[in-house]
Amino acid sequence: MAGDHGGKDDGGKHNGKDDGGKGKGMLRRAAAHVMPRTSADKDQPQYSQTPPAVMHPNPMETRASRTPKRSQTLDTGAAAKPPSQTPTSQGASEYLSPAPAAANPNPTAAQVPATVPPTLLPAPAPVVPPATPAKEHVERARSAEPQAQRERLMIEHIESLELRNKHLEERCKFYESDPYRNELTSIRTHLQVNDLLEPWQISQKFQAINKDVENVSRNLSEFLADSYTAKGPCNTGDFFLFSQNRPPKTDQQSGGTPVSAEDFVDFCCRSLINEQLMTKILHPQVFHPGLGSQENKFIGEMYESVRTKERQIIAGRWRISSFNAYKHIEFSAKNIALKLCQGALGHVCQGVYGEEPAETALSKVYPEIVAVFEHAWEWYSLAKSSVVLLDYEPFYIQPGSPYTPEHHALEGRKSKPPASGTILLTSRLGLISSEAQGEDKPPIRIIQSKATTLTAEYFLGS
Repeated sequence: MAGDHGGKDDGGKHNGKDDGGKGKGMLRRAAAHVMPRTSADKDQPQYSQTPPAVMHPNPMETRASRTPKRSQTLDTGAAAKPPSQTPTSQGASEYLSPAPAAANPNPTAAQVPATVPPTLLPAPAPVVPPATPAKEHVERARSAEPQAQRERLMIEHIESLELRNKHLEERCKFYESDPYRNELTSIRTHLQVNDLLEPWQISQKFQAINKDVENVSRNLSEFLADSYTAKGPCNTGDFFLFSQNRPPKTDQQSGGTPVSAEDFVDFCCRSLINEQLMTKILHPQVFHPGLGSQENKFIGEMYESVRTKERQIIAGRWRISSFNAYKHIEFSAKNIALKLCQGALGHVCQGVYGEEPAETALSKVYPEIVAVFEHAWEWYSLAKSSVVLLDYEPFYIQPGSPYTPEHHALEGRKSKPPASGTILLTSRLGLISSEAQGEDKPPIRIIQSKATTLTAEYFLGS
């Protein structure tokens, strides 16, 4: 018995070597399922040629195994494990089965008994091809590049925020400092505007001066016409004889359209009072009527230079401060009125009515003439010392000047331009508002009211 086993063993070893080790493994698996025969099993057929996977030693066990339990069907490792046998000899020890291998977590259909349904098999794991070292390096570099860029941008953003925070802290300290507060207070005080009067209100008050001039002139002419008789006829050429700023002699001065004595005195009085108002008080070069001519000229030129360099709000403040500095100087309207009555206006009345009627009439209207100059001085002081945003400049048209409809309005109801085209006199003063621009630019001037002028055509329609 032992010899037979030895012979088979030698043949098996020889065959296993020839087959590359495959035959030896098959013999070992077959030997693991060979059961030792007893006297009771001699009559049973031998199934030594049957593969171990379908071999059933006991028919009853075969019938019971058709309905296996769930634990038996799933325990594939236990079903495949052969029963351990005790070797009886040294030769039989070579046929002992090796230790069972570890269970495969993902068995295939061929490795699982047929009793396990395919639906109970776990899903196979995805096959991931092994990455080469070069590919891993490229992927690692790509994943690290955005991360490094994000970190760099984050650092730059933090640095910019820190720099901005530092700048804001410095600005806050500057705004809370005493020098800045003092400067801000000075600017607010300097730029404070207290213009309580609108431009139309200034213009309305100025028109009241023109109304006073008309009333005085009408009272004087009516008193002389009602009380005395004129010495001779008058014409439009005579208007140029009594003006301080009369033009060179023309043909119209030797003759012209006849004019009544009353109208002649009326319009001459208007023209002469307006001329004195502009010369003594309202002219732009007269900064203060109480100052001398040289001082007024110097301050006036200086103010025009300021208006050229600075804007209106700065120039207006400069004007107010400078004018208030000379406010203590007295201005006498009586002296101007007295010189006018003793001068040009007295000559007009004497030339038309005589010396005695002229003295009587002028003494009667003298207080009214003084009131006109005082009223003009009040308006001028208001415009010079209280208004910042605009400068107001009255204007007067010289006798003999050409007629321009942009600046002139004709006396009377006629709107047709005069054929002569020459201005005889100015019966009502005009008013211009100006705003300094600075930057070596001239001021912007706007006509608030045109100057009313008289031409020879006015008397042709009467």
